Amino acid sequence: MSNKSSLVADSLACSSKYASLVDDYIKYVRANKGLGERTQRAYESDILQCLAWCNLHGFNNISNLATDDLRLWMANVSKNHARSSLARKVVAVRGFFAWCQHVGYIKSDPAEILMTPKIENMLPTVLDESQAEELMNNVDAEANNSSSCSKKMRAIELRNAAILELLYATGMRVGELTGLNVH
Repeated sequence: MSNKSSLVADSLACSSKYASLVDDYIKYVRANKGLGERTQRAYESDILQCLAWCNLHGFNNISNLATDDLRLWMANVSKNHARSSLARKVVAVRGFFAWCQHVGYIKSDPAEILMTPKIENMLPTVLDESQAEELMNNVDAEANNSSSCSKKMRAIELRNAAILELLYATGMRVGELTGLNVH
């Protein structure tokens, strides 16, 4: 096995070494933080990637990690990720280490003073009232004119109209909509 593939294998072993600890943290997050399923999965992935990176770079025991070690990880991650992704990763890792200290797995929290990168506050583009009205009218017209189509197409057009009406009326996110259970 080459030196590089040996390092990769070691880093995977490290992340699997801590997999049950990370899993326990994600269970804690699920029970106490009210985060969405996708965010929980992202946190788990972010933490495991951080631990694998740490091991790959010789930091193979989280009890011995220092803040500067995690800053090196942040610098590495910042090369290939947007500030918003880096911010989420830092929040996930900081929460994980705080929890590890709280439950007594580590004595001191190396992530405690890590700063979350500033993210430019960009407001989303929204429809004005006339654009929203035009969109809703077009969707309603499509649904009403689909009576000559197959039953399946009519159902799809009615579903689409209902989805847009629900999104517009409630302001819910698409991820929240797709997570709805109709039963």
